[in-house]
Amino acid sequence: MTHRDYAEAEKPGLSRRDLALGAAALAGMVGAGFGISKSNEKAARTRVSALDSLVVPGLPGLVGPNGWPTPGLSMAALRGRVALVHAFSSWCPVCFSEYDFIKTLGSDPRYVLAGLIVMDREDPARKFIASRGNPHAVLGFDGSGEAARRLRIGAVPRTIVFDGQGRIVETVPGSLSAGYFREKVEPAIARALRA
Repeated sequence: MTHRDYAEAEKPGLSRRDLALGAAALAGMVGAGFGISKSNEKAARTRVSALDSLVVPGLPGLVGPNGWPTPGLSMAALRGRVALVHAFSSWCPVCFSEYDFIKTLGSDPRYVLAGLIVMDREDPARKFIASRGNPHAVLGFDGSGEAARRLRIGAVPRTIVFDGQGRIVETVPGSLSAGYFREKVEPAIARALRA
Protein backbone atom coordinates (compact mmCIF):
# COMPACT_ATOMS: atom_id res chain seq x y z
CA MET A 1 0.00 0.00 0.00
CA THR A 2 1.38 3.39 -0.92
CA HIS A 3 1.24 6.58 1.08
CA ARG A 4 -1.55 7.76 -1.22
CA ASP A 5 -3.60 4.60 -0.50
CA TYR A 6 -3.34 5.25 3.24
CA ALA A 7 -4.31 8.88 2.76
CA GLU A 8 -7.41 7.84 0.73
CA ALA A 9 -8.36 5.24 3.33
CA GLU A 10 -8.22 7.78 6.17
CA LYS A 11 -10.23 10.48 4.39
CA PRO A 12 -13.43 11.29 6.23
CA GLY A 13 -16.62 10.50 4.38
CA LEU A 14 -18.27 7.52 2.80
CA SER A 15 -16.88 5.13 0.27
CA ARG A 16 -18.84 4.03 -2.79
CA ARG A 17 -19.49 0.75 -1.01
CA ASP A 18 -20.88 2.59 2.05
CA LEU A 19 -23.07 4.74 -0.19
CA ALA A 20 -24.41 1.69 -2.03
CA LEU A 21 -25.17 -0.12 1.24
CA GLY A 22 -26.85 2.99 2.65
CA ALA A 23 -28.98 3.43 -0.49
CA ALA A 24 -30.05 -0.22 -0.33
CA ALA A 25 -30.94 0.11 3.36
CA LEU A 26 -32.89 3.30 2.69
CA ALA A 27 -34.80 1.67 -0.15
CA GLY A 28 -35.67 -1.22 2.16
CA MET A 29 -36.89 1.14 4.88
CA VAL A 30 -38.98 3.16 2.43
CA GLY A 31 -40.49 -0.03 1.03
CA ALA A 32 -41.26 -1.24 4.53
CA GLY A 33 -42.72 2.17 5.35
CA PHE A 34 -45.15 1.91 2.49
CA GLY A 35 -46.22 -1.46 3.79
CA ILE A 36 -46.72 -0.03 7.26
CA SER A 37 -48.69 2.91 5.88
CA LYS A 38 -50.99 0.61 4.00
CA SER A 39 -51.52 -1.60 7.03
CA ASN A 40 -52.14 1.49 9.21
CA GLU A 41 -54.67 2.74 6.66
CA LYS A 42 -56.43 -0.63 6.75
CA ALA A 43 -56.36 -0.62 10.55
CA ALA A 44 -57.85 2.90 10.56
CA ARG A 45 -60.67 1.77 8.23
CA THR A 46 -61.31 -1.25 10.45
CA ARG A 47 -61.31 0.97 13.56
CA VAL A 48 -63.82 3.36 11.93
CA SER A 49 -66.16 0.50 11.09
CA ALA A 50 -65.74 -0.87 14.64
CA LEU A 51 -66.63 2.56 16.07
CA ASP A 52 -69.71 2.70 13.83
CA SER A 53 -71.14 -0.13 15.91
CA LEU A 54 -70.58 1.82 19.14
CA VAL A 55 -73.94 2.57 20.77
CA VAL A 56 -74.08 3.86 24.32
CA PRO A 57 -77.53 4.18 25.94
CA GLY A 58 -78.57 7.46 27.48
CA LEU A 59 -79.83 8.23 30.95
CA PRO A 60 -83.64 8.01 31.00
CA GLY A 61 -85.42 11.25 31.82
CA LEU A 62 -82.72 13.67 30.67
CA VAL A 63 -83.64 16.50 28.33
CA GLY A 64 -81.27 18.34 26.02
CA PRO A 65 -80.85 22.02 25.27
CA ASN A 66 -83.82 21.85 22.88
CA GLY A 67 -86.14 20.52 25.60
CA TRP A 68 -86.45 17.09 23.96
CA PRO A 69 -85.32 13.84 25.60
CA THR A 70 -81.58 13.39 25.12
CA PRO A 71 -80.76 10.31 23.04
CA GLY A 72 -77.84 8.06 23.84
CA LEU A 73 -74.61 8.13 21.87
CA SER A 74 -74.58 6.30 18.53
CA MET A 75 -71.49 6.81 16.41
CA ALA A 76 -73.31 5.63 13.27
CA ALA A 77 -75.99 8.29 13.84
CA LEU A 78 -73.30 10.98 14.02
CA ARG A 79 -71.94 10.02 10.59
CA GLY A 80 -72.01 12.93 8.15
CA ARG A 81 -71.41 15.55 10.88
CA VAL A 82 -68.30 16.67 12.71
CA ALA A 83 -68.70 15.60 16.33
CA LEU A 84 -67.03 16.57 19.58
CA VAL A 85 -67.39 13.72 22.03
CA HIS A 86 -66.69 15.04 25.51
CA ALA A 87 -65.99 12.32 28.08
CA PHE A 88 -66.48 13.16 31.74
CA SER A 89 -67.63 11.77 35.10
CA SER A 90 -69.64 13.17 37.98
CA TRP A 91 -66.95 12.15 40.50
CA CYS A 92 -64.22 14.08 38.63
CA PRO A 93 -63.45 17.49 40.22
CA VAL A 94 -61.74 18.72 37.04
CA CYS A 95 -64.82 17.75 35.01
CA PHE A 96 -66.98 19.74 37.41
CA SER A 97 -64.77 22.83 37.13
CA GLU A 98 -64.65 22.81 33.31
CA TYR A 99 -68.38 22.18 32.84
CA ASP A 100 -69.41 25.86 32.64
CA PHE A 101 -67.13 26.20 29.61
CA ILE A 102 -68.48 22.96 28.09
CA LYS A 103 -71.99 24.44 28.28
CA THR A 104 -70.88 27.25 25.93
CA LEU A 105 -69.96 24.72 23.19
CA GLY A 106 -73.40 23.25 22.57
CA SER A 107 -74.67 25.97 20.23
CA ASP A 108 -71.85 25.92 17.64
CA PRO A 109 -73.37 24.83 14.29
CA ARG A 110 -70.06 23.43 12.97
CA TYR A 111 -70.33 20.28 15.06
CA VAL A 112 -72.55 18.11 17.23
CA LEU A 113 -71.62 18.22 20.92
CA ALA A 114 -71.92 14.69 22.27
CA GLY A 115 -71.36 13.75 25.88
CA LEU A 116 -70.10 10.46 27.26
CA ILE A 117 -70.37 9.87 30.99
CA VAL A 118 -67.80 7.18 31.79
CA MET A 119 -67.11 4.91 34.77
CA ASP A 120 -69.90 6.42 36.81
CA ARG A 121 -73.13 5.43 38.51
CA GLU A 122 -76.57 6.50 37.25
CA ASP A 123 -77.78 8.49 40.26
CA PRO A 124 -74.67 10.69 40.66
CA ALA A 125 -74.48 11.18 36.89
CA ARG A 126 -78.15 12.21 36.73
CA LYS A 127 -77.67 14.62 39.67
CA PHE A 128 -74.58 16.12 38.02
CA ILE A 129 -76.48 16.84 34.80
CA ALA A 130 -79.57 18.05 36.66
CA SER A 131 -77.55 20.50 38.74
CA ARG A 132 -75.23 21.72 35.95
CA GLY A 133 -77.44 21.54 32.85
CA ASN A 134 -77.17 19.49 29.68
CA PRO A 135 -75.59 21.18 26.63
CA HIS A 136 -75.15 17.86 24.77
CA ALA A 137 -77.25 16.98 21.72
CA VAL A 138 -76.62 13.32 22.57
CA LEU A 139 -75.39 11.92 25.86
CA GLY A 140 -74.33 8.34 26.47
CA PHE A 141 -73.96 6.71 29.87
CA ASP A 142 -71.01 4.28 29.96
CA GLY A 143 -71.09 3.05 33.55
CA SER A 144 -68.99 -0.03 32.77
CA GLY A 145 -66.28 1.82 30.86
CA GLU A 146 -66.60 -0.42 27.77
CA ALA A 147 -67.12 2.51 25.37
CA ALA A 148 -64.25 4.38 27.02
CA ARG A 149 -61.98 1.41 26.35
CA ARG A 150 -63.08 1.23 22.71
CA LEU A 151 -62.44 4.96 22.29
CA ARG A 152 -59.15 4.64 24.19
CA ILE A 153 -60.15 7.12 26.87
CA GLY A 154 -57.64 6.55 29.63
CA ALA A 155 -58.71 9.38 31.92
CA VAL A 156 -61.37 12.07 32.09
CA PRO A 157 -62.00 14.72 31.02
CA ARG A 158 -61.15 14.05 27.39
CA THR A 159 -62.52 15.47 24.15
CA ILE A 160 -62.42 13.53 20.90
CA VAL A 161 -62.99 15.26 17.57
CA PHE A 162 -64.50 13.07 14.83
CA ASP A 163 -64.82 14.01 11.18
CA GLY A 164 -68.01 13.38 9.21
CA GLN A 165 -66.78 9.93 8.17
CA GLY A 166 -66.48 8.81 11.79
CA ARG A 167 -62.68 9.01 11.94
CA ILE A 168 -60.90 10.34 15.00
CA VAL A 169 -59.15 13.58 14.04
CA GLU A 170 -57.79 14.47 17.47
CA THR A 171 -58.01 13.34 21.06
CA VAL A 172 -57.53 16.19 23.52
CA PRO A 173 -56.82 15.16 27.11
CA GLY A 174 -57.53 17.37 30.08
CA SER A 175 -59.79 20.17 31.14
CA LEU A 176 -61.05 22.52 28.45
CA SER A 177 -60.86 26.28 28.83
CA ALA A 178 -61.37 28.95 26.17
CA GLY A 179 -57.61 29.20 25.53
CA TYR A 180 -56.96 25.46 25.49
CA PHE A 181 -59.98 24.97 23.21
CA ARG A 182 -58.63 27.55 20.74
CA GLU A 183 -55.16 26.00 20.87
CA LYS A 184 -56.04 22.29 20.66
CA VAL A 185 -59.64 21.73 19.61
CA GLU A 186 -60.28 24.51 17.06
CA PRO A 187 -57.49 23.30 14.70
CA ALA A 188 -58.89 19.75 14.94
CA ILE A 189 -62.39 21.01 14.09
CA ALA A 190 -60.95 22.83 11.05
CA ARG A 191 -59.21 19.61 9.90
CA ALA A 192 -62.39 17.61 10.47
CA LEU A 193 -64.44 20.06 8.39
CA ARG A 194 -61.93 19.78 5.52
CA ALA A 195 -61.96 15.94 5.58
